[in-house]
Amino acid sequence: MRLIIPVVDAVKPVEDLLEIKMKIAVAELEWFEFRKRIIRWQKKRDDDQLARVERAQEHSISILQKRYGYTGEQAASELHKHYANARLD
Repeated sequence: MRLIIPVVDAVKPVEDLLEIKMKIAVAELEWFEFRKRIIRWQKKRDDDQLARVERAQEHSISILQKRYGYTGEQAASELHKHYANARLD
């Protein structure tokens, strides 16, 4: 049994190698920029979600204050107790 290894032209012009390296560098730069945009978008999305949760929490506290006559601190405490016992599945 003989192993046949294909012969590949090992001599490449310098211009081809430079062109390949340049394309790799451009692709890496584009990937870096794309990744940076995704991270920025994710951070903005996280910030928006946190702001929305904070507004909802403030709204819930005001409802407890109006409905049951709690102070702000009492309403926050009751809300915290409620969510502490909640299951997240």
